Amino acid sequence: MEPFTRAEKLRVLDSLGIELPPDTKLSDDAIEKRIRDALNFCQYKDHLEPFPDLNTLPPWKLGAPDVMQAQVPTLQSSGSTPGPNAVAQSTPPGFHSKLMDACQRGNLHEARMNNFRRDTQARMNAFREQYGIDPLRGTDITTPPIHVDPFMDLRQTVLSLANFADQGGKWLLLQDPDMEKYAVNIRILSVLKLKDGIPVFVLLYRSFNTITAMEGLAWAHEMSTVYGAMAVNIQCTPVEQKLFLKLLKGNAHLVPKDYKVDRHETEKDYKVSVFLPVGPLEYGPLAKLNSNVGCVVCGKRTVSRCSQCQSASYCGSVCQRADWPQHKAACRSLKGGRWCTITTRSTLPGLEGGHMALLNKFSSGAMGFQERASQTYQPNDSQAPPNDHGDNLFLIKMQVGVGASPPQNMMLYDRKRSFQLWWFRMMDPATFQEFCAEMEGPRGGYGGLKMYRWAKRTGDWEFSICLDREPLTDTKW
Repeated sequence: MEPFTRAEKLRVLDSLGIELPPDTKLSDDAIEKRIRDALNFCQYKDHLEPFPDLNTLPPWKLGAPDVMQAQVPTLQSSGSTPGPNAVAQSTPPGFHSKLMDACQRGNLHEARMNNFRRDTQARMNAFREQYGIDPLRGTDITTPPIHVDPFMDLRQTVLSLANFADQGGKWLLLQDPDMEKYAVNIRILSVLKLKDGIPVFVLLYRSFNTITAMEGLAWAHEMSTVYGAMAVNIQCTPVEQKLFLKLLKGNAHLVPKDYKVDRHETEKDYKVSVFLPVGPLEYGPLAKLNSNVGCVVCGKRTVSRCSQCQSASYCGSVCQRADWPQHKAACRSLKGGRWCTITTRSTLPGLEGGHMALLNKFSSGAMGFQERASQTYQPNDSQAPPNDHGDNLFLIKMQVGVGASPPQNMMLYDRKRSFQLWWFRMMDPATFQEFCAEMEGPRGGYGGLKMYRWAKRTGDWEFSICLDREPLTDTKW
């Protein structure tokens, strides 16, 4: 299969939540690296280091129907429910795929949006029943569209594979929607069990195109002879197939050299790899992969920003001077802004000595929220947080506490969350109210609950913050 085009790479990154401008000057190698890193993070491999030897892992108990569970739809296509793209046997009556459940991944934002869509669907259905009018025109908004978002399609395909394996399936095809150009042949060798009930799939695979299609058909014939008729044919766009192949290539090193693989006659050119459950990127990786998008002129790694507006990044003075004619129209000086000095604390009143866990809309429930938190920490007002920024300006997020009206506190943190601090109304009521008003105004946004501002560290617990200048740079955290 042909490699990703540059446009496809940017589309994949966008589907992962990593936004680069279409005209980004980042090199192809740098973009490729972001995709590789994102695929590692979306399998949460950083929480499994060191990765265990596959030879030491116990097998997953497959095909355990739970007759007490209601029958669930079989995910045999890249959508979340069966449809015209699915070619598969139906789920046996009463079968509930525990393996598929173990592969479910999501975060707080997705859970909230799913609940919103379900509630909206229910209201629209009730409206249709009462008035005979269907505002949605037959659309099920609880089901994400297929073949639109490559990463969401990949996640649904992983669930399909899990459901298929749990029913005893051994071999399958991933094919383009027209079933004419591209396919990936897959044989599931085993499903093993990592810690805390996390499955790892071991498989043989090979991609095919129109030139090699006959070899792929020969394999399918042998598989049907050995294992019986194929149970599933998952339709995947070429971009999704490329993404899945890249994930498998990146995981190949997790298979030990002494891992025993019994190959059939038609599998001599097949590769062995593994994959893990796939889910949305968490806060840390998302912030990291959205930072340093490269010099706006040449795409090389940046070392400085425009000193006036802080929104344009450069690799050096040569590119900065070259960009000035284009940049000056958008450049807005921070010098005329109003800078306010505030004093912060590490914890909320009454919670001194306790522990805190950092959860936001990107927090995943994979492996349990408690384990996710390297984010769990114990605030200490006697020890100032590290100063990773020195004397440089940097962006902070400020968001109000929603437990009181009017708000009595604000939380502050930077992109890397090198610190998380609190500022209280009682420390400086007038200035605090000005910041609240700014959040609620046109330069705030986000429902008046948060805003981003440029800041500078002026003391262990003090920050100078530009109140009335909205950053021009995009924020993704």
